[in-house]
Amino acid sequence: MSEGRPLTGHQVLVANDDPAQLRAMAAVLEAAGAEVAVHPDGRSVVQALIDGAAPSVIVTDLHMPELDGWQLARLVRSTDFPGFGVVPLLVTSATFAGVDVEAVSLSAGANAFLAVPAPPERVVRYVHQLAIGQRPRPERSAVIFSEDAQVVDELVGALEKHGARASLGRPEGPYHQCWISDWVILDEDQPDGLEIAMKALCVEERRPALVVLSRDSSPRTRLALIVRGADAVLPRSTPAALLADLLPQIGRQRSLLRVEQTLKSRAADLDRAHDRWRDLFDAIPDMVLVLDRQGAIEASNAAARAAFGGVELLDGRPAGDFLSESLLSPLTSEVGVGSALGTLTGSGGRHLRVEATYRSFGEEAGTRIAVLRDITDRMEAEERQRSIEAQLFRGQKLESLGVMASGIAHDFNNLLLSILGNTALAADDLPEDHPGRHFVEQAGLAAERAAELTGQILAYSGEAQRRVQPVDVGRAVRELGSLLEPAMSKKAELRIVHETEDAWIEADPGQLRQVLM
Repeated sequence: MSEGRPLTGHQVLVANDDPAQLRAMAAVLEAAGAEVAVHPDGRSVVQALIDGAAPSVIVTDLHMPELDGWQLARLVRSTDFPGFGVVPLLVTSATFAGVDVEAVSLSAGANAFLAVPAPPERVVRYVHQLAIGQRPRPERSAVIFSEDAQVVDELVGALEKHGARASLGRPEGPYHQCWISDWVILDEDQPDGLEIAMKALCVEERRPALVVLSRDSSPRTRLALIVRGADAVLPRSTPAALLADLLPQIGRQRSLLRVEQTLKSRAADLDRAHDRWRDLFDAIPDMVLVLDRQGAIEASNAAARAAFGGVELLDGRPAGDFLSESLLSPLTSEVGVGSALGTLTGSGGRHLRVEATYRSFGEEAGTRIAVLRDITDRMEAEERQRSIEAQLFRGQKLESLGVMASGIAHDFNNLLLSILGNTALAADDLPEDHPGRHFVEQAGLAAERAAELTGQILAYSGEAQRRVQPVDVGRAVRELGSLLEPAMSKKAELRIVHETEDAWIEADPGQLRQVLM
């Protein structure tokens, strides 16, 4: 095995939900000769083991969705997976660090814990020792910023006795290089000033514990430095051995504070995410209801609350109080996806016609989300359109009938002209006292009335004009009586009563007789 590639021949499974951290860890291990298989979460690591993967080491991040590093460690060490218990497991974290987190990781079943970012050689050393069956010894480190050589020498010696590695920080270098250490010891005598140095060191929440050595150890000075970011303020005269004894405790306090800050940050992120979700939820123009298994309303968006009269009248209420049976039945059925039409009762008792689409989600698909679109205006517009179309159809039908009647009237009028001519000739050939002359004259009179009717049809169709002229109403009634008598039932009697004096009006004779009939 090459000394520069100590992981040659070893397969390492790496799990991390952060793509950047996943690539960085894989690159470090591959450079050391390892065969690396990357996974985006703990679940895929377990699946790889079930499928037959036989890694030398598993390197997993602590915080991952669904299955985190501690849960993965407990699962791998459980009796449910007896074949995995011998696989060494290294838990890493860029969020938490310290002996407490390390202790929890080991109790969960991990073989070692490593806070990252860490120097590549430390990562390789941990993985290599696990691969060959050794348990890595945690290496604590401190960076010392001091211009006093005596102070530096005493601290280096005291830390080495405690098994920690100490290095001298360079103020002219980038301060972030010390973030991979466990502690930073900052002497107040700094070339750029203590405040500038502290500001540079305290910009990152995941920074190591910061200990400031100050000549002025009064409560006011200590409070001011702690407010600026120091985790501890000790007199500059503190013995190096005592300081080395205090560093683990200060580191634990820093770890707990980091956990608290991380939880607050994540809680704030969750609040912001919830606010963004609520803003997006309320921005949906359609009404949205979330229903539980019993059909009660769990949540609603702004459009739904506006339609139903407010959240206090909506959330927690049974959906059946607002939705018709045609909507409620499919929403509470076992079908996971579908749509329906129905009505709902809105604020003020107003009934709205809606189109609903729904989908199941959540645990065992017990929760339903329903999107209700108000189609009342659309349905009313469609009904108005259908009514207009029906009226237009009737108008076209009547127009067609008018055209057809006009054609018939033309032909019928031609026949009547022939009848009128023949009856007139026949009447002229008969003497005044001939018994048949009266019937010929009546036939001619009926033909004239028929011609008047055809004239009215032509006038209605726009092909003839009305003939308004003086008309004797009494005479028109008498003439109409003689025409109606043959058509009367034998059980009926037609009696015409009118004034003896003439009654003249301006009218179309044909239309007048039509009204009388």
